[in-house]
Amino acid sequence: MKLKELQTILKEQQIDLLLLIHPDPNINYLAQIKPSYSVIKITTKQATILLSNLDHLTPREPIQTKEYKKTWRSDLKEQLKELKEPKIAINKSTLTIKKFESLQKEFPKVEWIDFSEELNNLRLTKTEEELVVMQKAASIADNALANFIKTYKNDSTQFLTELDIALFLEREIRKQGATLSFPTIIATKPRSAIPHHITGNDRLQLGLLLVDFGARYKGYCSDMTRMFSIGEPTEEEKADFNLLLKTQEACIKKAEEFAKTREKLESLDAFAREQLKDKAKFFTHSLGHGVGVKIHEAPKVAKDCTQIIEKNMPFTIEPGIYRQGKWGLRIEDMVFWDGNKLQILTKSHKNLILL
Repeated sequence: MKLKELQTILKEQQIDLLLLIHPDPNINYLAQIKPSYSVIKITTKQATILLSNLDHLTPREPIQTKEYKKTWRSDLKEQLKELKEPKIAINKSTLTIKKFESLQKEFPKVEWIDFSEELNNLRLTKTEEELVVMQKAASIADNALANFIKTYKNDSTQFLTELDIALFLEREIRKQGATLSFPTIIATKPRSAIPHHITGNDRLQLGLLLVDFGARYKGYCSDMTRMFSIGEPTEEEKADFNLLLKTQEACIKKAEEFAKTREKLESLDAFAREQLKDKAKFFTHSLGHGVGVKIHEAPKVAKDCTQIIEKNMPFTIEPGIYRQGKWGLRIEDMVFWDGNKLQILTKSHKNLILL
């Protein structure tokens, strides 16, 4: 997406070539396609993607296409033969040790440069075009959730297990031309107290129900968590929910303030814990994370994160309260600062919905 900016960095660092090998998400990001297997080679003047003839895909211009062949490494040697000590940038965060050792053996004269931080920083902020796509991804998820609520209230017998809800949401997302950002988390009490619960055939039961899901549209993810109650919630559950909602909304307001004062994201994480007061001990993960072509990418909204809130940098705000063995609560929105105001991408109502 930001090819020219990337090539400028290569020139500044005097790097001869950037080499990205499947399944590096930056291939999808730069070429705006999702091939079954590919390699991308980028110099300061040219970008070429090697695609299998099993795919019929057209990358974003000006990236050129060549057929992927097993001899691509030999072709690369030919490309580099006039350079005495080539400098090749790679993404060590996605390249396996086995592949890297193989490259080192085959290209003994190459100086390998880890370019992972530069690639993460490149994707940190989004273009206006990217934000439009991400808004669509969030809207698709909003629509799916609204249809679930309507369908459940009309005929709850369709939803007997966690998996029934997950499959319904996936169908609704796919009907809108998208796929899942990640495996949907449907967690019925007491499994809602497990932040990364694996959805299964557990039967729904009275009590809190956590729904965490997202849509992937044109390669970009959305992420949202909403809370429901099957049957009337207890006074303690309502008290926890009300505190969490107040905290989450305060964090959104504070994020806008911090964006203007250029506070570090670690301060936002700390603010959330201050708002939760004595319930902060039940908040067991970071406040949020960046979102883009990956569901979790830079920045991490957490303790020791020195990143400030940049313009057009989408991230989540998702405080939680998890009482192990009893219930769990999480409310999550995707937001970004447009340079003036904090925009919320996920629009679904956040009140505790009684099913």
